[in-house]
Amino acid sequence: MVRSWLSKFAAGDVEPEQRRASAPIVPADISDADRDPSLGTITFSTFTRVVEQEKSHPGGALLFIDLNAKSARMTPEIAELHDETLIWLAQAIVQCVRSDDLVSHVEGYKFAVLLRGAQQEIAASVAERILQSVDNTIFLTSDGIAPLGVDVGGIVFAEFDKPTDDLVRSASDNLDTARTTDRRICVV
Repeated sequence: MVRSWLSKFAAGDVEPEQRRASAPIVPADISDADRDPSLGTITFSTFTRVVEQEKSHPGGALLFIDLNAKSARMTPEIAELHDETLIWLAQAIVQCVRSDDLVSHVEGYKFAVLLRGAQQEIAASVAERILQSVDNTIFLTSDGIAPLGVDVGGIVFAEFDKPTDDLVRSASDNLDTARTTDRRICVV
């Protein structure tokens, strides 16, 4: 690995933090039929199937993302442009994750993300990036610019030692916690 001469002055001899688990991540077996072509995400049934299959791999993080109270105030505008809003949300989320991570549309405006092999710091960083990406998306309606915002909740796990339903429930509970806090993120 080539190191910048500036790194000696800026960070000393500190080794870069591992972004993901050290074991190589095997690509998920996902066919074109498992994808939503308009959103660029996989179906939630495929998502849960892949999560279940990955029990033999190192853990990661499961995030849930949903529109927040700020966006709920503009329900008429969002309902009118439902499909476009979903596409914008999906794009904002997909651009924040790596290509080997999985993004799925759950229901309504709720999305799920599996950060394969991610550690706590990475999960929190990605959650913050998703939050900022959506906050920076300009949603233009006939009445002008309407702000979109999301809350992010998730769970980090070392190994798939829990049933998939428990992981989903825990991540969903943390999304509910994020909705009730000012930070808008709850990833534990």
